[in-house]
Amino acid sequence: MMTYDVIWKRLEGEGLEYCTVTLQPATVIQGKVICADTDRCFVEYEVKCDAEGGTEEVVVRYHEEQKLRTLRLERDHQDRWTVNGVVREELTGAKDIDIGVTPSTNVLPIRRLQLEIGQCAEVMAAWICFPEFKVQPLLQSYEKTGDNTYIYRSIDSGYTARLQVDANGVAMNYEDQWKAL
Repeated sequence: MMTYDVIWKRLEGEGLEYCTVTLQPATVIQGKVICADTDRCFVEYEVKCDAEGGTEEVVVRYHEEQKLRTLRLERDHQDRWTVNGVVREELTGAKDIDIGVTPSTNVLPIRRLQLEIGQCAEVMAAWICFPEFKVQPLLQSYEKTGDNTYIYRSIDSGYTARLQVDANGVAMNYEDQWKAL
């Protein structure tokens, strides 16, 4: 089993994340995010993947203003998703989860795609956006620009960020957003 811990500091606003990443035999990511600025919140999550690296199951708990909300997502082998037990057709085809308050889930498409330097791939993710705490499809691209660097793009919004990753594809630097300590 290959497991290690990462602590990220939020660069835009006040916050930290403590995350445990297990990469073998199958990927499991568990994290706790604390936002201490105007969006005071606590988010805890667990992501479980299949042997091919696609997301299988996600549980996210969002504590905000003394309220607790929970999302449970599941993906079957035909890439159909349910959210809290309800089928969400618009997410069909997505293989990855993107939890909007953490850099941890970028490791999923980075490891699954296995891009060579200069290659780019578009993927659709099931995106959990915050503070709305809603799930929607998000078309993204990843371009490998160096041994440990990627350009992430949100196709719909035009947002772009440079990611510096470790040898396992885990983000160490997420441009202007997060930095590993």
